[in-house]
Amino acid sequence: MKKVHWWMVGIVAVSAFVGGAIAIIQPRIAVSPQGGDSAENGEVASQTGGDGSKQPPDIGESAPPKEEDPAAPETPDPKLYDFPHQRLQIADQVQAGSEFGQFRNQLQQAIKNRDAAFIESILPPDGLAYGFGLPITSSDMDLSDPNGWFWENLEKMLVRNSCELDGDYPPTTPGEEVWICPNVTKAFYRQYPPPADAEGVEYEYSTVIVLGQGVNVRAAPSVESPVVGILSNELVKVNQPERERLLSQNLDAPSGPIQGWTPVILPNQVKGYVFNRYAYQPLDERALFEKIDGQWQMVRVLAGD
Repeated sequence: MKKVHWWMVGIVAVSAFVGGAIAIIQPRIAVSPQGGDSAENGEVASQTGGDGSKQPPDIGESAPPKEEDPAAPETPDPKLYDFPHQRLQIADQVQAGSEFGQFRNQLQQAIKNRDAAFIESILPPDGLAYGFGLPITSSDMDLSDPNGWFWENLEKMLVRNSCELDGDYPPTTPGEEVWICPNVTKAFYRQYPPPADAEGVEYEYSTVIVLGQGVNVRAAPSVESPVVGILSNELVKVNQPERERLLSQNLDAPSGPIQGWTPVILPNQVKGYVFNRYAYQPLDERALFEKIDGQWQMVRVLAGD
């Protein structure tokens, strides 16, 4: 096991004190898609445009999913999304052409190209504060491996344009802006705050936020299995017994935020699996960015808090 393997999906085993309770944050289970397929082959119903080009999920859409490919044989069965929905509205605050907007474009391109030099250039000299652990350096991040754990975490944090100004963490330099990406967690707390009787982080840990328009929920952790539901930018419950079962059977399986599956329970009590690329949880990683000495830096990654 690598030195920082436990950081791959946030915090695999870290004690988080919330409301006086101690909670253990576990990873999602990475069960590789059968047949070598990935989420890119249609786990989002609207992922492919009419011209055959790949289209990003529309995270601002809240209407029922629509089949956008005119070559598709039929429209999805309405029963696949005929249940109560808890939609999550996500808004990106970054202005096109702004300083941070230009920096984010550079960062997204660097992630796409696996440009380790660029990532190293935006890290604090003393290491990047990561979750509740000690600061990590570029050598801890396995940047030389294009499929390394840190690349996947970066990709998931920045793949969608969903950032906002953060007022909870004071800037290192007074007057400077602090940006957080993604802002999924903040939107979740604003729109669905924990109930009064919530204890510790159980509320957050039991919730999955599915981002994407028309994300397929599969009967089994395989893209070959039947679709049992369709979700669009909304909250569902974690199937905790199934997650624990999968974890016990796949202790040596690679885990990560992009590959693998998250077991969920739909509002109609149907059980299924969502590809990890589209499954977020409130305690997942969020990156903080700030301009220090005239240069944008990734100053901290929040995880489990």
